[in-house]
Amino acid sequence: MANFVLDHGSCHGGWCWKKVTPLLSNNGNAVYTPTLTGLGERSHLVSRDIGLDTHILDIIQVLEYEDLNKAILVGHSYGELLEALQIRFLGCKWTLQKPKVRNS
Repeated sequence: MANFVLDHGSCHGGWCWKKVTPLLSNNGNAVYTPTLTGLGERSHLVSRDIGLDTHILDIIQVLEYEDLNKAILVGHSYGELLEALQIRFLGCKWTLQKPKVRNS
């Protein structure tokens, strides 16, 4: 099955994916919904030192520490920007896939 890493928008946290997570995991997929540093329930960590680089690193660390060699990155709003930048910084170390969207 697939590994999904879901990136939230700038005014959310990983919890914003709570309705989507069971739909993916019930089909046997592994789903990771990290909250970025300084946002959501981690807003107490906000400082001037937190920025785009920190958020890119947050997601890269999920990939590394969860040993995800293949992952589908899904980004919402600000998360889409992170997704694009992560792919640029990751290079060939990971195999990343864009999910196929079906029109209903």
